Amino acid sequence: SISGQGHGYAGVIVSFLVVSRINTALARYNECRGNIGVMYRETRELLQTAYVLTRRDENLSRSDKEWRSELAYRAMIMLRTAISVIEYSEHKIPAWGVSELSGYELDYCTPTAEWRRYASSASHTELQDSNRAPLRMAYLVRETIASQKGRLSRPLQPQHEIMLFHSVDSFMTGWFGMTKFLTTPVPFPLIQMTRTIVLIYVFTLPLIFLKDDPSQFLYEHCLVVFLLTYGFVGLELVSIELDNPFGNDENDFDCYAFARGVFDDTYLMIHDTDGPEYADIVRRRMNSSKRAAGGAVSETTGLLLYNDEFTV
Repeated sequence: SISGQGHGYAGVIVSFLVVSRINTALARYNECRGNIGVMYRETRELLQTAYVLTRRDENLSRSDKEWRSELAYRAMIMLRTAISVIEYSEHKIPAWGVSELSGYELDYCTPTAEWRRYASSASHTELQDSNRAPLRMAYLVRETIASQKGRLSRPLQPQHEIMLFHSVDSFMTGWFGMTKFLTTPVPFPLIQMTRTIVLIYVFTLPLIFLKDDPSQFLYEHCLVVFLLTYGFVGLELVSIELDNPFGNDENDFDCYAFARGVFDDTYLMIHDTDGPEYADIVRRRMNSSKRAAGGAVSETTGLLLYNDEFTV
């Protein structure tokens, strides 16, 4: 047997470590969910604001609809590539490997010799290249917004254009928050100390009760050992679940399912604004598995056309 007094002091240390561990894991979990929520929200806000403002100014020509369709596609691809990077550790699919990416956007996000030429290190990984895809797509989204002056029949006012840029900025704030989460693991010494001391504590619990008469307190001692083990080990297992909320477990975030909800809302908005033809065009391109490359430039608007994706 061992001293119950010493084990009581050890219980204080174990409780402190377990509570600190679970608080750290829960804070990271909530921060992660908040950053993902920002990306979903700002994708919707960007497109809804752009469609409402341009429709209000009666931009109803073909070039206006093509501009809105391009903005919608690129904004959704910006979100899709971000989700692919977040889930890379589970699915091992690079950002340029998602089926929704095609045409000029695919070429722009696929690693090339120039990427290697300007890399600061020769040991470049697929994940590092994937991290660039959302950044490059954000550039294309900003480029589309800035092109509205030459492509819309009635260009947006400067303050309205700034609103669209602000939505992209907010999206990137959420993305950089996720980047921080993915590149900053929980401190290993805290995990190691907590798990080691918890296991030692629960395995030595029965030794505390050896001084008592087993014939009188057997069931009471078993119940106490079970409850303490269930509490401390259970909290540690909860912390392990919260450390990595991405994957296929029941408690993990289904990021792609949330993104599909954003895509569906976008198709409905395009349908209500520009009609079913343009909604189907964008939806087909998002659902197409074709890996289109190269394209022609529209003579009227300058919009890049790939496999007639943006023609009716």
